[in-house]
Amino acid sequence: MQQATVNSLITSRVLFKNAKNLIAASTNHSCSAGLIILQDSIEIIVLACLLEKNDDGRDYSKKSFDELLGELKKVELPTKNATKLKAMNKQRVLAKHLGELVEPTTALGFLHACEEFADALVISTTGKRLEEIFLLDLLIESEAKLFLVKAHIELQKGGIESSLVEIRKAIFVELEHNYSIYGWKDVDGATGLMAFLKGGAKAPYWTKNKKWIDKNIKSPLHYIQIDYDRLKRDALEWGVSTVDLENIRRLTPEVFRIDKDSDWAIKTEMAHNYKDDVIGARYCLNAAIDVIFRIQQHSRRIKRQKYSTDNTVLDDEFSGANVYENASTDSEIVGTVDTPSDFDVYSKENGFNCLEEYYWVAKRPSPSELDDPSDWVGCSGYVHANV
Repeated sequence: MQQATVNSLITSRVLFKNAKNLIAASTNHSCSAGLIILQDSIEIIVLACLLEKNDDGRDYSKKSFDELLGELKKVELPTKNATKLKAMNKQRVLAKHLGELVEPTTALGFLHACEEFADALVISTTGKRLEEIFLLDLLIESEAKLFLVKAHIELQKGGIESSLVEIRKAIFVELEHNYSIYGWKDVDGATGLMAFLKGGAKAPYWTKNKKWIDKNIKSPLHYIQIDYDRLKRDALEWGVSTVDLENIRRLTPEVFRIDKDSDWAIKTEMAHNYKDDVIGARYCLNAAIDVIFRIQQHSRRIKRQKYSTDNTVLDDEFSGANVYENASTDSEIVGTVDTPSDFDVYSKENGFNCLEEYYWVAKRPSPSELDDPSDWVGCSGYVHANV
């Protein structure tokens, strides 16, 4: 497939999604705007498929929409719902040039006709469904992508329930794992580096202790404790539809795993008819691709300093030095540097007395302490740079 075809289909997807959201608002004005965008989206798909089929430099730029549909027939490409699409184009002209509003039911009918048309045309031209093209070309290589590829394969084979499970696994590894409080099940409390190592950074703070977990966690699936306010804020920052995100979580079975080497725990609701919901599964797959794509794009836009892979540790001369709570020798002493090589140095900064300099350090847990956190005695704070 030509790269220009892929680019056009991705552009069309963006327009189509915007059109779908506008039409879903079900007001005359939003449906009129959605219909105008929808027609542009379909026209881009038609042009992309024609250029993919006829790689001879033919110019289609001056042809009308109806003429482009005729060109599809000439090259033996399907034109499913062509009559409805021509009617949609006429309705678009009335809405765009004459200000005639579109009824929500009319717009919704055109939307469904366009979905069927686009699916049939793209499959005939490329041999792939739209979601497969977006899955392979939009997402960067990741574990979430692997799960979505499995979901697509299962969906193609008719394994709808297993496809929904794979979709939820992708959502889990991309975002839900940040709400896992499993690491806190044997801990009454932790701060600093040890709290970071326990995971569940985005889970509600009151859930991250042994007492709460013993009382409330009745199955492995319960280790995921969503902070819904945090999730909504993240979704807004990623540019993700909160409705799509919640729909995915509502329509797919819950999943949980401890780590990458662990087996999955899966919860299926007996009242849910997963096996017959082809439309729901396809919706979830497309929505999950969009959600994960936006999260990945957001992560790629974040700029960070380049860090050395080698940790800086305290020199031997700091053996026996005090570790202070604040950047001042007048503050509380929270520990002592027993073995300098066990203390990682993260920054050098001036203290409250600007003539003094301090290192911010944290004691690194040993392998045995990582295996048995009950033996861990953490220590972090400020060490005077001039011992």
